[in-house]
Amino acid sequence: MSDQIHLRPFRPDDALPLARIYQNAVLTAGPAHYTPQQVETWASYPQDPGEFQHRLMHGTTLIAEHDSQPVAFGQLDPADHIAFLYCRGSHMRRGIATSIHQALEAHARQSHQVCLDTTASRISRPVFQSLGMQVVEREHPIRNGIPFERFRMAKLLFEPAATRWAILGNSASGKSTLARKIAELTGAAILDLDTIAWDPAAPQPTRRETAACLADIERFVAQHPAWIIEGCYEDLIAQTLQWEPAMVFLDPDAETCLTRARQREFEPHKFATPEKQNEALPFLLQWIEQYPTRPGPMSRSAHLHTFHSYPGKKIRAR
Repeated sequence: MSDQIHLRPFRPDDALPLARIYQNAVLTAGPAHYTPQQVETWASYPQDPGEFQHRLMHGTTLIAEHDSQPVAFGQLDPADHIAFLYCRGSHMRRGIATSIHQALEAHARQSHQVCLDTTASRISRPVFQSLGMQVVEREHPIRNGIPFERFRMAKLLFEPAATRWAILGNSASGKSTLARKIAELTGAAILDLDTIAWDPAAPQPTRRETAACLADIERFVAQHPAWIIEGCYEDLIAQTLQWEPAMVFLDPDAETCLTRARQREFEPHKFATPEKQNEALPFLLQWIEQYPTRPGPMSRSAHLHTFHSYPGKKIRAR
């Protein structure tokens, strides 16, 4: 028997053997960490092979083979999230999960992801910690009426030692979400430029004077040794570059931004009520669609210009 492990991409006919690996992994390692009820509930997934196959066909799914037989698998979906990492009990503690994780992380880096995250069980938490991920939140979800303990974990792939960040991009490009992820990992304070860019007393949406916005930014920077400033305002983000932050230009396609805008949760710092936010949605969707063609500091052309002109550490992510 060879000890060599071979990684290959997922094929549609892998769904059933991977479901068996999933269940075997849970039944083998689960009893040392979870109650019999929890193990039984966890191992009951996947019940629908078709649905499981559909899930595995998304993102990047890698299979580890030993003697031409699948023994482990992992999935990156979306491109910055490890959705699955399971190994057959007979092949645990051989570094196979580590090899899959490293391959998935390499793929995330190649696609210019800023962070990598996952949801870990008590079993996988030490594995992910050994690979540089840290716990950012302990969660207690309920599955089929049974409570579980799990851990949201993450690591920075781009400039992990940075203490100052500037994030630029279209509306609903993921700026606020990325800012929260970085803040969870670094403890940095966040300034959402939406909170200072507009005049709250104006009857119609009206930009505040640039000088007043810049004064707010300078006060924020002076108050926080570690910070993240995010927004779609190129004229304001450009002013933050004097402090040499790590710059992220988020540039997903328009359809991704439109989908995120439709799914966005209530933002009380921007709207008085959820109804007011819903009333503003048609304008927001139109605004997102105009991003590639509109002029001015909130345009894609202005964002690209500032990104390309900045000589500091930077990444363009989708």
